[in-house]
Amino acid sequence: MKDDVFQVFLAGVLGAVRVQKTLLYIVTSRVTAVRTIQCFTLNGVIFLGSIAVFDFLLKPGIFLIGKWMRIIHSEGFRRFDYRQDDYVNSDSELLNDYFKSVEGGIDHLTSLIFTFAWLVPMYALSFILNTVWYRDIAEQVFRQEKGRLRGNESIAAILRDEIYRLLLMAWSSILSFLLSIVPYFGTFSCLFYTSWIYAFYCYDYKWTMQGWSFEKRLGFFQDHWVYMLGFGMPYCDNR
Repeated sequence: MKDDVFQVFLAGVLGAVRVQKTLLYIVTSRVTAVRTIQCFTLNGVIFLGSIAVFDFLLKPGIFLIGKWMRIIHSEGFRRFDYRQDDYVNSDSELLNDYFKSVEGGIDHLTSLIFTFAWLVPMYALSFILNTVWYRDIAEQVFRQEKGRLRGNESIAAILRDEIYRLLLMAWSSILSFLLSIVPYFGTFSCLFYTSWIYAFYCYDYKWTMQGWSFEKRLGFFQDHWVYMLGFGMPYCDNR
């Protein structure tokens, strides 16, 4: 019994990391290739790249400028009061404390500006574009494997499905965070729950295009919960 459960779990893991099959879809379909490149460029290059530039270039540059200003002011202060060593030492410490507080305020301010002026709008834009591109990829792959779509392809049905996925991921993120802060078993609970959510999100595109009802999708997921746990595990960040 334990061996069977482990084999099913392992099958799920291997099913999630079939890179060769993904590459085959990309090579044989122009739509899939273009949408994959667009997703990688938006999420991996622009979005994550901007965070890396801010963390490793802009913030260190701002602190370097602040450090130079502190040195310049300190040297000028020493030259002006070179005969009063006691007072110079005392006032130099106050000056250093002042610059440290200013640096802390600048760090907090620049982080807020970067978050609300760039990250939040960029995340909203990427979410909208990813929603469209993910569905295009899913439709193209489904047509290659199964042929014609069996689900409802109307604008209202597509909009309903995407709103449902948005609410699902929003609720899942909140619950995942709450589980992660529970002492002792919270980390493992969060890992298992997040794995199932990722697996459900991935398979939900296929089930929707097959015309499955929500009850049928949920029932299938519950019947194959071990496989789904393994399938979603590689996508987790192991929080």
